[in-house]
Amino acid sequence: MTSPSRSTRTAAILDWVRGIAALMVVLGHIRALFFHSFEDSAAKGIVSKGLHFLFGFGHQAVIVFFVLSGFFVGGSVIRQVKDGRWSLKNYLIVRGSRLYIVAIPALLIGAAIDLYGIHSTGAPIYSGGTGFQGVQPNNVAATLTPVTFLGNVGFLQTLKPVFAPGVPVFGTNVPSWSLAYEAWYYLAFPALLFIRKLWPVLALVAIGCVLGVQASIYFGIWFMGAVVAWLPETSFGRSKLFLVGSSLLSLVLLAAARQHLIHNDYAADFGCAVACTLALYAILSLPSRPVGTGGRVGEHAAGFSYTLYLVHMPLLVFACAKIIGNGPVWDLTAASSIKLLAIAIGVMAYAAVLWWCFERNTDKLRKWLIGSGKTVSSER
Repeated sequence: MTSPSRSTRTAAILDWVRGIAALMVVLGHIRALFFHSFEDSAAKGIVSKGLHFLFGFGHQAVIVFFVLSGFFVGGSVIRQVKDGRWSLKNYLIVRGSRLYIVAIPALLIGAAIDLYGIHSTGAPIYSGGTGFQGVQPNNVAATLTPVTFLGNVGFLQTLKPVFAPGVPVFGTNVPSWSLAYEAWYYLAFPALLFIRKLWPVLALVAIGCVLGVQASIYFGIWFMGAVVAWLPETSFGRSKLFLVGSSLLSLVLLAAARQHLIHNDYAADFGCAVACTLALYAILSLPSRPVGTGGRVGEHAAGFSYTLYLVHMPLLVFACAKIIGNGPVWDLTAASSIKLLAIAIGVMAYAAVLWWCFERNTDKLRKWLIGSGKTVSSER
């Protein structure tokens, strides 16, 4: 199964999924930082409960990202190996440029925001303890060290390898835990492809020793997306049935996970991943059609989703320190949700500026690293 063309309806749907997933992560963090949990809130009405439910899908959105990343990145590896175009050097440049052109600025700018926030506000969110609904539990100043910075540059944050201690996230950039996982999946998947005829079980054990238990488990979710890229396409009639059924199943499992009806966290995540994988498989079999304005809007939303995901947290923590400070957080109601959306718009504007400065130049960086006369992969 090939990767969809940028001009197709399939690509437009996947772009919207990526953009919405990044937005849900941001909205979830705003809710957790600025607002009471529903249990602690004085507002117990159905509207408040619905808003808490709606803005609480951040973790499930990360699962969607893992599946899509496996499809796009794993699929590109499969196609290049099959077509005899595989180059380890080019692959490392393409993937490394994709990661670092945003990650390095995010670490440095985030650290500057954190240091300014620590010294200018003295707000408790920077000093550790339970944080706001558990979003920011670290003593931030203690993580802003050269060792932690280098560990995050090496994508070791929150990993628990057997042979070495891990490092915490650098400053307040809590979402970067998933980036560390992804970076190592980029290395693990090609390794599995090329040693599959030798000792795949031992290879998986070795990967587990490097990544630790949790990261290894989520590798299975990432791998599901790569499997979709390998599967043959279905007929339209069958995929339509798949699309309806898997979409409904995805919604049910996402809601069940959000409401903690599936009590084991890993089981809930895998349930969401299976449903999303089925939906992805069905979407890819839809007939190709040109996209209009909606498709172009989705493309832009997806285009800066990585930047938005990786840079939003330090700014949100600083905003919370300035706005909330030592005072109480807010109740989430229909009226106060306007504040939530206003904060989200401000964060997206900030991310858009950083995207313009850095991520939009990814292809230029790749051409410079690989050589201007060579083809540069446009895989996400």
